[in-house]
Amino acid sequence: MSAAGLGALVGAVYLASRETLLRLGRIIPAAAALFGSGLIALSFTGFFPLTLVLMVFVGLGMMLHTAASNTILQTITDDDKRAG
Repeated sequence: MSAAGLGALVGAVYLASRETLLRLGRIIPAAAALFGSGLIALSFTGFFPLTLVLMVFVGLGMMLHTAASNTILQTITDDDKRAG
């Protein structure tokens, strides 16, 4: 869980450091591919150090995909449709 958390932290810091939302839509498919391919590779490994490395990429892909998707959805939604 720590390895996945490390990847998620790296992804969150990367997204927080972006100054603009331009090209954020390109991150979503790349992050989904990273997450999925990391999980597939993880399913074939039995070597613990490699598992830790792959979990970092899985956490990174999951965070990038989730946060980028939510950011775009919140940005394009009208103000009167958002809770708050």
